[in-house]
Amino acid sequence: MITPRQACLEFHENLSRPIPKHNGKDCPVCKEFEALMNAASKDAVAQRDDAVREAGESREKISLLEARLNETLRQLQEKAFDVLQAEINVWQRKTFPESTKETVLKHLSREVKELCDHQNPEEAADCTMLLLAFSEKCGICLLDAVRAKFEICKKREWGEPDAEGVREHVR
Repeated sequence: MITPRQACLEFHENLSRPIPKHNGKDCPVCKEFEALMNAASKDAVAQRDDAVREAGESREKISLLEARLNETLRQLQEKAFDVLQAEINVWQRKTFPESTKETVLKHLSREVKELCDHQNPEEAADCTMLLLAFSEKCGICLLDAVRAKFEICKKREWGEPDAEGVREHVR
């Protein structure tokens, strides 16, 4: 950035006039330069302030839109889960009319063993469908129960892994 003294020197050199004793106060070039710099500075500050305000408003708008989008997505996922749960439960009631909470849990324990042995998506799906069947028989909305439990788990402290590598919450 050019200083008032440099501007004054250049001005006088361009006019081929002797350079007066420079005190800055009485020099018309310095006064003009200072006025221009002050105006440019004020203008730059105003532009910066406008940009910051507009950016803040834009961030607020983006945040609101993201929140709405996330809520809509959550609702769609919930509806899709509800539809899948209803479809599975209708099929289970029709296919296994004699099942009870106890028989579903016995079947679930067998499927969990198979999942442990085979570790594949099919066994995981079997376990999930049986959990849905159990939930229906108990009048539980599994999605709500999982959400509520997840919030609890996020707040818990977790211990070190045991001999099998399992970490449980601190009791």
